Amino acid sequence: MNTIWKFIPVSFYDTARLEQWLERMAAEGMMFLHPFQFGLLGYQTFHWGKFSREEPKPQRRYRLCPAPEMYSYPTPEQMELYEASGWNFVTTFTTQCFTYFLFSSDDPEAQEPYTDPDSLRLALRSPLRDAWLWIVLALLNVLSGVWRRSQLASNPLVYDLSLTDLILIPLWVAVTLDLLVSWYVTWRFRRQLKNGEFKKPKLPRVLALPQYLLSLFPFLAAGLLVFTLAFTTLRSESGIPLPEWDPDFPLVTLDLMEGDGSWTPHEDFTVTMNRPIHIRYNAVDIDYSLPFSRTLVCYHVNQGGSGTSGESSLDLYYYLARSGHGAEDQLDALQEYATSGKDLTALPAGLPFQRADIPGAEEFLYRREDTQWEVLARREDRVLSLTYDGNLDLEDWFGDIAAMLTPTGP
Repeated sequence: MNTIWKFIPVSFYDTARLEQWLERMAAEGMMFLHPFQFGLLGYQTFHWGKFSREEPKPQRRYRLCPAPEMYSYPTPEQMELYEASGWNFVTTFTTQCFTYFLFSSDDPEAQEPYTDPDSLRLALRSPLRDAWLWIVLALLNVLSGVWRRSQLASNPLVYDLSLTDLILIPLWVAVTLDLLVSWYVTWRFRRQLKNGEFKKPKLPRVLALPQYLLSLFPFLAAGLLVFTLAFTTLRSESGIPLPEWDPDFPLVTLDLMEGDGSWTPHEDFTVTMNRPIHIRYNAVDIDYSLPFSRTLVCYHVNQGGSGTSGESSLDLYYYLARSGHGAEDQLDALQEYATSGKDLTALPAGLPFQRADIPGAEEFLYRREDTQWEVLARREDRVLSLTYDGNLDLEDWFGDIAAMLTPTGP
């Protein structure tokens, strides 16, 4: 049998238009066999169908009949009833809330497969209820995504533009709107049946194209997911030992600050909370940002150990921004976060930053209390955030910290 896959340019929920499109395909010699099911995060849509090439059948009719139960097939009694009326079972269409039986007939005199409006209304009651459950679930996912975004957005040390912003929130918004339109079409059909109108309603043209585009969004989201993984997660690295890393700037290390070879890093350890978290010292994590975010890459260097001066720790976040303006925005966000009380340093939230004129930096801010130091600095498209806890006077190293903002490569 000669078969072909075709893109379905009609929303599955717009059953009247879908039936008409399948009939046009049959008139062109393409008989529908079954749909291709695609799902993302539990949301399913159909946009491809398998067809067999046969002689054109302009007289063929298709009907989508709602099933009273999800994921079901016609019973033997139903099959006999439909066949006696001139209709043959083809396949099923199933989504989160609706299952439809697809029947075809080449007999122009065959009566409609559903002749009892009360039975049809009853078959549509369960899908409507399930649709509302899915709408509530989709709305909860939207609210959850917005809440997670607000929590992450308050921390510029780890947040720029996440998959939640780019994919998950828009996806669930699209799913919610798509389900609302689908619920409306089915509800309208039941109202017509109650009033004695058996003809299936078409989705209003003003809603048909937007609803179809919404139903396509899972495909777009899947593409965006692959795209972002290729440019971020698959490129990011973690736990690279500092001796194996070759940065394009002169990195300040605790070993260098001790200066006498006495510095010894702490041993790595694992903290188990909701999941195991590995704390690595004397190592760097490299995180690539998503497209359209203000930074290209962030280096996180975590150091801790002991030397002649005693125990010390140095935590560095180093950002390469997409532009000088993006670097300025990142510095402002870091400063606001550091004084908001959400920072994990031991410095008081209200402790202000002081400005210093340090060669090599266009902006250089610092604050301290006892052995705790925090430094923010920027030059052109580079920004750093550094915290130090130790007995050395960090002011002696301000010049070296500012020098990190100058690339050493060609």
